[in-house]
Amino acid sequence: AVPRSTTALLAALAVVALATLASCGLGHLPLSLALLALGLLAGAALMAVTGACAAQKADGPAAVAARAAGQRVAGLLGAAVAAVQVFAPGWTDGQWIAHSGLLGRAGRKRLAVRLPSLESASRSISVAMQMHRVTFKDLWEISMGLEPLAARLACATLDAQYTALLAANLERTRAAFDDDLEMLEAEIEFHDLVARATRNHALLLAREPLNLLFYPAYRPVIERLKPGKRILESHQKIFEAIRNNDPDTAAEWAEKHMRDFRRGILMAKLDFDGPVAATYSEGTSRTA
Repeated sequence: AVPRSTTALLAALAVVALATLASCGLGHLPLSLALLALGLLAGAALMAVTGACAAQKADGPAAVAARAAGQRVAGLLGAAVAAVQVFAPGWTDGQWIAHSGLLGRAGRKRLAVRLPSLESASRSISVAMQMHRVTFKDLWEISMGLEPLAARLACATLDAQYTALLAANLERTRAAFDDDLEMLEAEIEFHDLVARATRNHALLLAREPLNLLFYPAYRPVIERLKPGKRILESHQKIFEAIRNNDPDTAAEWAEKHMRDFRRGILMAKLDFDGPVAATYSEGTSRTA
């Protein structure tokens, strides 16, 4: 039985645990942080109960030994997670295992500060955006500036490699009219390719966190309105202008395309002023 002396403490810990679950399920607290908090709370509860039992019963030392064994297991699991973060950062998903940041191994050498990948840096910022309840309107307003800029800059830097990749993307889009997920992925890929064609790392770092949320969140629009032909037309116009080194036309069509995004969000009856739900972007594969 649970010692009565710990009842108040356990009740308080339970309230905090429920608040953590609510923040994760109803709010935007990342699962990895929620699990960390719940683990700490569970450890505190176990410590309180075993300590109280040890003070009341003759088998108290055995209970303390069991608790110590549990703490050793937790320590080993923590060490395993840390090893994955440092030695195999590609295994981290930001949910079950948090991204490790800038520390890494250079081959088999000692720990060193490494250049973060575009994707890993962007995931952290995207999580922060979700926690700050960034809205469709917020993302669209920024994209209205960044996407035309990317199209304009790409006119001066487009090479044979990205010309071929963008042409292949148009064929992929044309073949995806009856496949909503494929259409979404082709849409994401097109804008990624235009941005990457600029070779401007500041632009890539600025737009990628938005890209991880905004375009996947557009999936309900594609499912409800089937705008494939309109998407293809806009992409063709943007590509032709970039290939012809016509920055004004490229930026103009990119802006028109972004206005179509806003129109689609409203026509699909999504909450333009509400937070972008994290569930929209989960499970959407990235192909760029």
